[in-house]
Amino acid sequence: MLKLLDPGTVPPGGFRYLCPETKTWIAAASFGELVAASEKHRAANKLGIPDVFREQVEAQLCSHMPPGTCQHEAGVAMSGHRRLTFQDVVSATLTLGSWFLKGTPKVEQFEAERRAAICLSCPMNQKFDGCTTCAEKDLREAIVGFMGDSKTAVDANLHTCFACGCTLKAAIWFPIEILQKQMTDEMKTLLPAYCWKK
Repeated sequence: MLKLLDPGTVPPGGFRYLCPETKTWIAAASFGELVAASEKHRAANKLGIPDVFREQVEAQLCSHMPPGTCQHEAGVAMSGHRRLTFQDVVSATLTLGSWFLKGTPKVEQFEAERRAAICLSCPMNQKFDGCTTCAEKDLREAIVGFMGDSKTAVDANLHTCFACGCTLKAAIWFPIEILQKQMTDEMKTLLPAYCWKK
């Protein structure tokens, strides 16, 4: 997960945390107060507080911070955007085709929200730079369009998975076996241990 280099740096929009289960934004004057207020909110709504909750709040904050203000817990700075390759587009097309052949199944809303919350605080969730030889932007928009009214509370902050190149707004709704079918060993190696795609 991402960690703040300076917890005193105020992120754009201030210190805020989105509780994915209640779709509620919690705001505070400092990072410590934000964690405390978020824990109180979860307790009031009879939601568990994970052992790594502070780290989850911190990672979610980092997803809204400018490059250079956070680093991965292993010390690897995550900056820049992922550049998609032609192979990424081929993989996406094959995944979409497999999904259609299976009858376009989707996971339940609570599962999509759970996955989205994990992606939201993951350093692999990055904006993408397109390749110049393919129409991947059109393909991505089409894939998201196929999701119809299926949305989560954090869709606006879901981008591209740096590890597998998938469009996260759509991927969180796909059955896991369809996604894993097109994933290479290299992609799987890049996925963090906490990734729901593993």
